[in-house]
Amino acid sequence: MSKKYAELAHRFFAEQAINAKSERTFSTPSGIRNAYRSGEFLGAVTNSDHLPRDLRRYAQRCRDEFRSSIGQNNYMLSMVAGAAAMHSDWKGQLCCPHTSFFKLDPIKAFRERQLTGDCVSVAMRNMRDAARSFDIEQRRKNFEYVERSASADLYSMRGHTGAGASPSRIAMAAAKIGILLETKVVSPTGEVWDFTNYDKYYKIGVDYGKTGLPKWIFDLNRAQGPKQVVEVDDQDANQMLTVIWNGFGFGCGSMMGVSSKGGKDGVSWLSGLEDEWAHEMMAFGFDDRRKYHRDTLVFVDQTWGLWNKIGDVPEEYKPWPEGAMIVTLTDYMRGTRGGEKHAFSDSVGFRPRRQASLGAEGRI
Repeated sequence: MSKKYAELAHRFFAEQAINAKSERTFSTPSGIRNAYRSGEFLGAVTNSDHLPRDLRRYAQRCRDEFRSSIGQNNYMLSMVAGAAAMHSDWKGQLCCPHTSFFKLDPIKAFRERQLTGDCVSVAMRNMRDAARSFDIEQRRKNFEYVERSASADLYSMRGHTGAGASPSRIAMAAAKIGILLETKVVSPTGEVWDFTNYDKYYKIGVDYGKTGLPKWIFDLNRAQGPKQVVEVDDQDANQMLTVIWNGFGFGCGSMMGVSSKGGKDGVSWLSGLEDEWAHEMMAFGFDDRRKYHRDTLVFVDQTWGLWNKIGDVPEEYKPWPEGAMIVTLTDYMRGTRGGEKHAFSDSVGFRPRRQASLGAEGRI
């Protein structure tokens, strides 16, 4: 990557972190939304026309690194071996793979209010947990869920100590660093690192953003986690709905902003050019039956806690993630134009054991 653009971007991220801390941006859901909607805070930096030129160059170089690292025959969904054999019978269906995550983790599934500029890593944490939950609960893979994964390992791979990240950079890391669970782990020297509570451990991800977490932490469960990370074509709705239908963890970093209020059956609308978010969000399901709306409906998660009031969500969509929203497919594709879309799959899980062993030896 060009040193010039990396330095400029990292300086921006550092200043952004200082401003967010001084203004207590992440102290309330409304504070988070106001910072994103005003453009004062950029959580997901992409090659969007609406972002400064230097940041766009940085984002494109991160994307180039992702593609080079993953390999052309692996990063493009249409070229991945086995893609042609994916189930593509989603038309006219209700797709709620998120219910698997709730069944395995009813307390923590999709529940978080970000406390720093880590929307990309929190969203991608949910993507990898939802994908492995689907494999366990619906594909009947002989793995054990154990615990929700932490977001600090992903956030520590952003390449700087400021706030915000490139979606491509975090997605690239997700396929290589394994999975860190929300547990306590013990270092080779006997030091206990506590990843049980996001409200406390998020600071570890902040502090280690330039170097990544210590290697011994990644080595605990490096063999686990998603082993396939692909780009989904930005304007191919069929690709997006196909990967969600097949239980992949899917998300997008884009400039899409959504109203905090919903209309009939909870359907929200885009909030317009004056309210765009540089933000990463997971899309976790859809309804193509045209039962409640003439358009396909897309279910989008949020990482801001209880920030919205969307009205009555149909019972058949529940359990419903905290702060999630429903948008039409037409609005989703328009709002995410120019963004980065990734999908996680082929999760290697944790083998069932009679007694959990979550210390320095990890979970095997």
